[in-house]
Amino acid sequence: MRKGVAVGVVITVGLATTPGCFGHECDGDVMAVPYGEAPAEGDFLDDATWESSPLQSFWLDFPGRRTWKFHIPKFERENRPFLTMTGYVSAGRSPDGVTECDFQGCPPADNWTNGTGNLLEFSQVSPGRFQVTNDTCSPFYLRVVMRAGPPSVDAGAGDASSE
Repeated sequence: MRKGVAVGVVITVGLATTPGCFGHECDGDVMAVPYGEAPAEGDFLDDATWESSPLQSFWLDFPGRRTWKFHIPKFERENRPFLTMTGYVSAGRSPDGVTECDFQGCPPADNWTNGTGNLLEFSQVSPGRFQVTNDTCSPFYLRVVMRAGPPSVDAGAGDASSE
């Protein structure tokens, strides 16, 4: 009996003193310059849908505790609120594997999935602007697809059809 208690105490003390992270993967950072402002950052799939990167490309580096700021100037200018916000995460930089092909062939495709919970948190959402945070200590790669609604009409503007 005493031996079992002693083993239990050793295990409990060991677990209580073991840190959850083993390095700097939980330090975190914020990408200060919003992504989407430069010409090669993101693209429109149609007039209302923007993606941070195509599925068959390199995704954004998304280590633990990183926050990406995004800015889609067109949606902001047109005061278009977001209807859907979808984030995808992958363990591989290029989940389809095709973008990393060379003369020896293509690596196998990695898995990717919708980001949920602490793994992918949207915040600071307004027309044309939002942030995405990986609130875990695990490194991933990120792709977001945003669909905006129609341009908002200013509340002070009169309806042209009424007289």
